[in-house]
Amino acid sequence: MNLGTYNVRTLNSEAALSFLFDELRNIKIDIVAVCETRRKKEMSVKWNDGSEVMLGAAKNGVGGVGFIVLPSVTSRIISMEIVSH
Repeated sequence: MNLGTYNVRTLNSEAALSFLFDELRNIKIDIVAVCETRRKKEMSVKWNDGSEVMLGAAKNGVGGVGFIVLPSVTSRIISMEIVSH
C-alpha cells in the first residue's frame, strides 16, 4: 500500500478532482491525504472508478483537508472523520 500527501491548492471543481485522480494512477498512490482543498462544503462520494473521496470544508475559503482512497484499498476503511480547523 502506498500513501502520500499533496497540497492541492484547490479541489473546488470536478475537473480538478479528475485531474488529481489521473495523477494518482500515474504515480501509483493508494491513499492520499490532501490539504488546502478550499471546498465550501464537505464531500463524501464514491467516484466513477470506485475510489472514495472524503473532503472537509474550508473555513472562509482557506484550508480544508481530506482523503482520496483508490479502489484497491476502499474495502479496508472502517470509519473516517474529517477534522479541519
